[in-house]
Amino acid sequence: MVRLVPVDLFEIQEIRPGRNSKDFERFKDGKDKHDENTCFTIFYGSQFVLNTLSLGADSLDEAQNISMKEVKALLPLMNYKAPGSRALKDKFLEVGAKKERLDLEQFHKFYNLILFEQNEILDEFKKEACPFILGNTDKPDASAVLLHDFQRFLIYHQQESWASDLNQVRELMTTFIDDTMRKTNDPEFTVSEFLSFLFSKENSVWDDKFSLINNLDMNNPLSHYWISSSHNTYLTGDQLRSESSTEAYVRCLRLGCRCVELDCWEGPGEPIITHGWTRTTKIKFEDVVKAINQHAFVASDFPLILSIEEHCPLEQQHQMSRIFRDVFGDKLLMDAVDQQAEQLPSPTQLKGKIILKHKKLSVDGDGTTKDFRKGQKQGDLDIWDPVDQDYTFTPGRMASSGGFLSPSTSTGSRGSRGSRGSRGQPGTELALFTSLFSLFLSAAVVLLLQQTTPLQMAAVPTEDSSLMSPWQRTSAGDQGVDDKEDHLWEKTR
Repeated sequence: MVRLVPVDLFEIQEIRPGRNSKDFERFKDGKDKHDENTCFTIFYGSQFVLNTLSLGADSLDEAQNISMKEVKALLPLMNYKAPGSRALKDKFLEVGAKKERLDLEQFHKFYNLILFEQNEILDEFKKEACPFILGNTDKPDASAVLLHDFQRFLIYHQQESWASDLNQVRELMTTFIDDTMRKTNDPEFTVSEFLSFLFSKENSVWDDKFSLINNLDMNNPLSHYWISSSHNTYLTGDQLRSESSTEAYVRCLRLGCRCVELDCWEGPGEPIITHGWTRTTKIKFEDVVKAINQHAFVASDFPLILSIEEHCPLEQQHQMSRIFRDVFGDKLLMDAVDQQAEQLPSPTQLKGKIILKHKKLSVDGDGTTKDFRKGQKQGDLDIWDPVDQDYTFTPGRMASSGGFLSPSTSTGSRGSRGSRGSRGQPGTELALFTSLFSLFLSAAVVLLLQQTTPLQMAAVPTEDSSLMSPWQRTSAGDQGVDDKEDHLWEKTR
């Protein structure tokens, strides 16, 4: 049973050729025999999550042709009263059909022939308000729009200032003329060609020059730009119970997004994408990567950034690495664009490249990975030395409270960091002030204890969280740091 789905033309967002819809995956018993080149999917709707209408033909010939019987059944659905068989056959012959079948080009002519009432349009051009009159308004087939008439139409009716250049007008007309023999120095439009212009993007009120990106502005470091980004890209709804879908990545990429997020979690034998500790559905990591690869550069050639939120064990991280390499191939940025560069490469230099934004995995000497979810993060501390006018490098670990834990190795100079001088000199003076303040605080506590009675002692804050204020309990009880903020604690060296 075939169910007809009415689709508003204004809601059609995209027509994608091939088997690019889950509708084709429903026939898992092998009954769906449609080839890739005989299928297409219509994506329509007014929300972010679009509806789909998937269509397929049994053969390539059937996909490229339509019979008179099928046309007769189609016309009532287009709000057009189907003519008699003889009249319909005459229309077929008029557009050059053979064996009562229309190919795509012939169907396009047939559609314009029956749905565009040319006489009504010609009547509009008979009115005095019209800037010009077609050559022969009584015979539509013989009517024409001449070069100078079309120029006056553009200047006085459409208010196109560029139309004062006759060469530009002539060039525009030749793009809409089907017959190459009529592409002369004095071209003229048929009524059908003139209508094609009126409904084309060339006649849009929006000036395309404002849609173009100036490539001269794309040669600065990547960090100098606002980047269109997506958070929890895989979700089609809320962050608690909605569905995860590869189509969400496709929609974002085709809308021009240049940074998408992948929340990677341990799955049964392979990594998955989901919103952890919620009831959102799960999708395969590999399916997401394949979808990204297919649509990464449809809307833009500029680099695509994949923001990886990592929750997978080491074994599945190796699987992720293999999938990235196998699927993306040369698109994956593996090496620095310029080894000597002191700043990030530009979007122009990174065209066609996929960049992974991911924290580095730290491994101890025994081969085990460090668990950084307990409030400690690897990092380096550079302390400004006002005497040497230089930064002193101190490797160590950052605590979740922002304090610096004891270093694991001795300090050593890392050379000049002129570019960091603009951040101020927060080092030695701050450390000295902190030490003096701690000493003063310790002395104050001793004096307080000496003057406190047994009754007053009960009011002195202790390590018991029940006696702490809510703010203190939050600070002491929250030993972990959200993995999304790892990059705030770590500094890439």
